[in-house]
Amino acid sequence: MKKILLIISIIIALILSVSCLIINLNILEKKISFIDYSSKNIFPDNKKLNSNIVIFKSNRDISNIKIKNSCENNIYFIWKNNSFYIFNIEILNKNCNDWSFILVNWKKELEETKFNLNILNKSNLFSDFVDYSDEDLKNLKNQLKSEKNKLSKYIKSKNKSLYNLKKYRLYNEIKYKIEIIISILEKRKQKYEIPVKWYLISKELNEIPNAWRPYRNHYTDWIHHWWDIIAPKWTSVSALDDWIIIRVVDNFDFEDISNMKKEGKVSYTQKLRNLDILRWKQVWVKTSKWDVVFYSHLTDIYKNIIEWYFIESWENIWTVWSSWVPDRDYTNFHLHFSIMKNPYDIKKVWKYWYEDIMSWNWYLKWFSADEVIKWQENIFNKK
Repeated sequence: MKKILLIISIIIALILSVSCLIINLNILEKKISFIDYSSKNIFPDNKKLNSNIVIFKSNRDISNIKIKNSCENNIYFIWKNNSFYIFNIEILNKNCNDWSFILVNWKKELEETKFNLNILNKSNLFSDFVDYSDEDLKNLKNQLKSEKNKLSKYIKSKNKSLYNLKKYRLYNEIKYKIEIIISILEKRKQKYEIPVKWYLISKELNEIPNAWRPYRNHYTDWIHHWWDIIAPKWTSVSALDDWIIIRVVDNFDFEDISNMKKEGKVSYTQKLRNLDILRWKQVWVKTSKWDVVFYSHLTDIYKNIIEWYFIESWENIWTVWSSWVPDRDYTNFHLHFSIMKNPYDIKKVWKYWYEDIMSWNWYLKWFSADEVIKWQENIFNKK
């Protein structure tokens, strides 16, 4: 009988303990709330802007509580001010795309503490600015400089209030934007780099823009839009400018060539689609000069080549390979690329579709062979 009473007592004690724990957790959940942050933006690929100060309010100690986010991070408690708890959130993965954050207590997410940050990086800002004209960019730069000057007094301030921290943070974000705008404007003054190292832009008549391709005149515009740079297999290819990647086609198979429409009357749009198929595996990049470059006939595309990733002009991006166009036995190793000239329509910023870009004029369109060879020296730096 005593053993039975002892077991019952233990069970009752456990029930009461668990009940108290649940009640405490519920109380804890209700009394924690998200208050504010130093900025709604966080830039994982910038060492100065990849962190943020976040503030919660609680009448219980939450200094050891966890903040959940799927990206690699370093989140830690900084200090407490009355019932306000200040944490620092640092994103360590520059390719982070998880914008949601939430406090977690005993593996339970506290909904009242959920907040979002805008996950931005250099490619986002580059994308925002690159479609603007030089004049618009200069005007924007001047506006930002004026804002930055107004905020400069917060740089030396010893006041660590949230208001001052926000102003200081805004100052640094504006500074970063100005740096990117200046970089774009400087790049626009420069020529493109030759993308295949140790090789010159071709002067061969069959390897330059506007060369005839009469053997496919019934299903394309039968004009070569491109430059071909003949080079040995595995030769390094680098970015010809600062750019962002806007399209990657890496799931192409040789059998997909059968998807081209060749019979009957082929429309201009369909001819563009046929050309897109002939480009095989490809990567499209938007340069600082507004242009879009098509890198085509690729075999292996590096894993770091992903859409909306920013690449600087010195970075290697893949290697020379054979095109497999027009047939599997074609073994002429070369880089095949075109530069499409942005018509600059501010109303269409962020609204261009792939077929819009394919219809842009390519560099030196309709120039004679002699004119192409002459003018391409004004487009590319000499090695």
